Amino acid sequence: MAEEKWYVDPETGEVFQGRLRGWLHRMGPYPSRAEAQRAFETARKRSQAFDEEERRWRES
Repeated sequence: MAEEKWYVDPETGEVFQGRLRGWLHRMGPYPSRAEAQRAFETARKRSQAFDEEERRWRES
């Protein structure tokens, strides 16, 4: 059986393994605990990259 993926509770920042909460209360899945712990940083970087791409698109 495949190992359970990792998730983060966006309200509390708690990292947990498996789908212990409903989809409204989890971000993920992530392949490792370390990646789940960086979930907010990863989301911030993706959002910044999207915002920059959108800015360039609007200016073209």
